[in-house]
Amino acid sequence: MTTRIMKRELIRNDPSFYIEQVLGASIWQRQKAISESVIKNKRTSVKSCHGSGKTYISARIALKFLHSYPHSIVISTAPTFRQVRDLLWKEINTAYSQAKYKLPGDMLDVRYNLDSDWYAVGLSTDDPVSFQGYHAPYILVIGDEASGIKKDIFDAIDGITSTGFTRILLIGNPTDPTGYFADTFKSELWNKLTISCFDTPNFETIKTLEQLKNSTQEQRDQSTKIPYLITPQWAYERMNEWGIDSPLFQARVLGEFPKEADDTLIALHYVESAIERQPVGDDEQIGLDVARFGSDRTVFAFRKGNGIVRFEWFSKEDTMQTVGRALQYLREYPNTTMKVDEIGVGAGVIDRLKELEFRDRVAGVNVANKAEDDENMKFVNLRARELWRLRDRFVQGDISIVDKGTIISDLTNVKYKFRSSDGALQIESKEEMKKRGLRSPDMADAVMLAFCGETDSLPDIHFI
Repeated sequence: MTTRIMKRELIRNDPSFYIEQVLGASIWQRQKAISESVIKNKRTSVKSCHGSGKTYISARIALKFLHSYPHSIVISTAPTFRQVRDLLWKEINTAYSQAKYKLPGDMLDVRYNLDSDWYAVGLSTDDPVSFQGYHAPYILVIGDEASGIKKDIFDAIDGITSTGFTRILLIGNPTDPTGYFADTFKSELWNKLTISCFDTPNFETIKTLEQLKNSTQEQRDQSTKIPYLITPQWAYERMNEWGIDSPLFQARVLGEFPKEADDTLIALHYVESAIERQPVGDDEQIGLDVARFGSDRTVFAFRKGNGIVRFEWFSKEDTMQTVGRALQYLREYPNTTMKVDEIGVGAGVIDRLKELEFRDRVAGVNVANKAEDDENMKFVNLRARELWRLRDRFVQGDISIVDKGTIISDLTNVKYKFRSSDGALQIESKEEMKKRGLRSPDMADAVMLAFCGETDSLPDIHFI
């Protein structure tokens, strides 16, 4: 076996040397800047687009720090333990196993031991107390998916990095413009870095939104050198699907905190949090938003308890095909009821379903109907009231959403306003959204129907 003696000072001060010569990997310019910032600055905060290799570089920074400083501790965290284990620590394990040389110590699922007082560990953010009691001459804390980490965890992190040689690296998609992670970009205490799609290696020839918008399929394909990083094709599709002004595009493509206006119905960070949440409860309901024409989609949203656990969507199908699919759902879920938007072609679907065996489990919802006002809120119609109540679920953390299709953009693109005549809440119509270059929020409406408790169905009357 060949043993190579390396000077710890070289490993400590040259991230490129360690990553390339020890781990057998390579990093590009912005990843190198992050590595160097952790060397030079106590606090580094990085907001990043989707697919930028942020977890890749964070894992290798963790190993570099641990091997640079004897008897050091590296602590990683993320909003959920699943993210701790399946994102950063999966990448740490990969870096360890693929190194050019056999690295010392024992690598476990979410722990890497070099000695009893020299190790790395992954912690979830369920309990701030779990961050107490860590003391070492050298400490690095990495907060992955930092937008979702709660303030009390950051307070705990400040506590363990208040003395000695300490470093903090926060990195993540900038989905929440109001949280602690966003505040670091307003503070002089933090060295701040941004990774836009245009900073990544696949965008060497497409450098601006205008160039992306006008690019050809051939240009986008030729630019893709590293498929596992964000690609021009993916960004181009998101530009057309979400719109460049949407919060989702700003965060996941441009790496910027969303400039969410006061009239955005549901903020992006609420939806992102709901995706990580586990559903609670057993009652079942299906929301069915029936497509009317063109590019609109027929969407089935299946709710179990407070969670939307299944989506299916179809386009350019006639009403009888939709009826057939609805029957499949009703048979598959015998304990569920189905709420159907009965405006337009939805009325025909309801009429046909009520002629069949499941008539007692199908109800129409006319979202244009007048709605009862809440104590402190007036509503233009039922759609406004039910979407506002859906918004409240997101704000209160009482909803779980499976990440499928365009659900995130559908929910975060909807706007609202108050009618000048009486102050009633009014939701932007599908037609108004299309004028802004956005598609109809079919998925959002299906989710709303899955939680809707009101229908236009009347009890059967029997004359005797």
